[in-house]
Parts: sequence; structure tokens; C-alpha cells
Amino acid sequence: MRFLPFTAGYDIPVIIAVAGEDAIIPCNFTTPLEDDGASLILWYRLDKPNPIYTLDVRSGPVSQGRHFPMMEMGERIYFNVSVHPPTLVFSSVTPEDAVPPHEPIIMDEYGQRLRGVIGKYDEGSTLTFICDVDGGDPHPSVTWWRGDTLLDDDYNVTTKGFVRNKLTLNEIRRSDLLAQYSCITSNTNLTKAKKESIQLDMNPKYSQRLNIKKLILRVNKPFRLHGVSGFQKHNPESHDTFFQNSIKDFVPPYQAPQIDRA
Repeated sequence: MRFLPFTAGYDIPVIIAVAGEDAIIPCNFTTPLEDDGASLILWYRLDKPNPIYTLDVRSGPVSQGRHFPMMEMGERIYFNVSVHPPTLVFSSVTPEDAVPPHEPIIMDEYGQRLRGVIGKYDEGSTLTFICDVDGGDPHPSVTWWRGDTLLDDDYNVTTKGFVRNKLTLNEIRRSDLLAQYSCITSNTNLTKAKKESIQLDMNPKYSQRLNIKKLILRVNKPFRLHGVSGFQKHNPESHDTFFQNSIKDFVPPYQAPQIDRA
């Protein structure tokens, strides 16, 4: 578990704490200027709108300041000003003290948000999907999965602070039709992971196969040709056409193309 104390103009240090132990976060609020001491010190947590701890020293010295921890923190948190530098002490740290990440957001390469069944994409296309996660302390892991199979666990932090994982699917195949791809994020092993999923709808390429067995043809006797085709999904205009020289026969959509010819 990590805590990130922030002071404007300085790098943010990382404080590591062990669950069940105390976490000590230093805060040096002294100033080199005389008569310019702090009068009000506020501690915030990223996911809380109000201070989790307030020290009010407007009515006297720091040693006599009034302490106001957030009610839900109770006695687990205390700002110790008797040491140098002063420290905020969390007693018996729990995984819930970490800041959970927000829900993952899946986008295409143009930044358009994607949800549920998406597409249609042509078979053979190369697709790029971006998963961004905001928040989380420490930074969460962001991974891509297909069903229960891990595809990509390589993520990075953008300049805007989002944790991002970009997934590229090269030359999608028919087996990708309605396959579920999920972006999963979690910042500790003990917190519940958050997931967003998409499914690919696609236009499979047309395929055809003509089954011709070795035949002995006799004059004025019928013979049979059997053709099997794969149509564009949900394309009612698809049809098969059989040719014999310049003569053709039309076969309605989704019927087995079977022709008897003398």
C-alpha cells in the first residue's frame, strides 16, 4: 500500500505501508519567514471531497491547535506535531485505505468510447483498442483479456495521469466473431477488480467450395453438383449463381445450391 503526500512545487514521494501496521506520512509545514507560520492544515485523500484531517492553529501555537479527524476515520488517524517533521499517523492500515481506481473506459483509436457489441468489422482487418483508467493509489494494473486468457499486461501512465493499455488485434478472423474482450483493472490483490468488456461483430469474407466427385458422365443422363458457400453475415442480398458456359441458374439466399442438369 502506498501513500502520496503532496507539496506544491516538489516531487511526490511514495510512502509504503504494510497492512495491519501503522503508516507515517511526514508533512513539514514550517517556513523560513518569521511571523509566517501555518494557521490551518488540511489533509485530503484523492477520492474524498472533504478533508480527512484538519489542524486549526489560528487561535494559538501549533502545540495547542485543535484536531479534527474525519468522523469515519475515528481514532485511526492522528497528526503528530510534537515531532520534526510533523507526521500524519494511520493506525492499523487496511487495503481500504488505498484509493481505488475508477471504472475502465474502452475507446477506439479515435477516442470514441466503445461498449457492448461493436462493429461490424471486416474479416482480416487490424483493430486497435485503448483502455484508460483514471485514479487509483497506487497506480492500478490495466490488462486485456479474451475470455479467461490474458492477452496484454503492458500498460503505461500518460502525461495526463491515465493508466493506459493499448491492444492491437492483427487480421481478425471468423473465430473473433462475438468474441469477448475485457479490460480489467485493480490496484491491489485484495481489492475487487473492475472490468469493461466489448464483443466484436464482423463481416466474414465470402467463401465457396464446389464438391465434385469423380463422375462417369453418360449422354442424356442427369448429374448433380453440390456447392457450399459462406455468406456475408446478415446479408440478405447474398446469392449463389451456377454457370454452364453462358447459361446461369439463380439459387435463392441460404439454400443449398444443388442443381440437376441433363
